[in-house]
Amino acid sequence: MNFWLWLPILLIVPLSFLFRYFLKRSDDSKRRAFSFFALGFFVCVILLVGVPQVIDLVWRR
Repeated sequence: MNFWLWLPILLIVPLSFLFRYFLKRSDDSKRRAFSFFALGFFVCVILLVGVPQVIDLVWRR
């Protein structure tokens, strides 16, 4: 199995629990800021994992 395919899953699961815990304990402005941070983090992880995969697939052809 490819490590890069499992990396987002290993990062998303603990962060989703942290996200739920944080949302229960915070007010609206903190919630909005944290959701933007989490969205940006997940986009960065997807780009870091996905772009090398796509480049590798294109390069092999």
